[in-house]
Order: sequence, then C-alpha cells, then structure tokens
Amino acid sequence: MSEGTPELPYSVKIERTAKGARWTVHCHVADLESAMNESVKAYDEVGKRLEERGLAVAPVEKGVKSE
Repeated sequence: MSEGTPELPYSVKIERTAKGARWTVHCHVADLESAMNESVKAYDEVGKRLEERGLAVAPVEKGVKSE
C-alpha cells in the first residue's frame, strides 16, 4: 500500500451506551465513491449483526433544525 494508507483497510468500533450499542466504521480505499459505498455497507452490516445476536442498538438520533 502507498505511504499514508493504513495496512488494514477497515476499522470498526462498537461502544455500549445506556441506550444500546453505537458504532463507527472507517474504510480506507483508493477513491471517495468506493469509500462511501464500503462505509455504508459495513455500517449497515454491523447493525444487522448486533440485532441478530439480540444486542440492544441505540436509536438513531436525528438533528433538530433551529429556526
């Protein structure tokens, strides 16, 4: 891999909170389109696997627009 590119292309961090699991996904790939596609796919898969195992998943909080 080139300099500055991590040797491992994926990173997943799962944290337990009072509301359930929260996770972040990092994908390091050559181009932006691939990075976005891989990140969304990995993020979705983590959530599905947590739920399949019966683990609580924190609800997604939507931002509130102030007027």
